[in-house]
Parts: sequence; C-alpha cells; structure tokens
Amino acid sequence: MNAALRADPAAMRVNLTVPSTAVRLRPFALDGLMSLLGVDLDEVLASPMIGPKSQRPVHGGFVDVYPLGVEAG
Repeated sequence: MNAALRADPAAMRVNLTVPSTAVRLRPFALDGLMSLLGVDLDEVLASPMIGPKSQRPVHGGFVDVYPLGVEAG
C-alpha cells in the first residue's frame, strides 16, 4: 500500500472492482486471472493501492475491490 498517496488530499480515489475468478477447493485454489496474467493482480496494483483488498458479495458471486489512488496532476 502506498501511504504517501493515501495521505494526499488531492489524490483521486477509485474502487476498482474485478470479478473474483478464484476457485477454492479446501487445500487448493485456482485463479484464472492470475493464470492469464502470470502474476497476482495484488502485485500489479500494489503501487497505487491506498488500502487493503476486500471482497463484496454481488448477485450470487463475489467481486474483489481494490481501493486505488491516482496522483493529482
């Protein structure tokens, strides 16, 4: 998480919602988006994130919510 971006009052804040593509079967977890990108989306979005990732239930499924901040200018 980017603490400096979180403290900037001029930064634009955006909640990026992505459908959760992870399938969990007890000890195993398969993530189609991670397989497609070759890297976890958390790592890609680590720099502009201003808070922890969360999950929200929607119409029979879940979405991952990434709180992002965009610098002013």
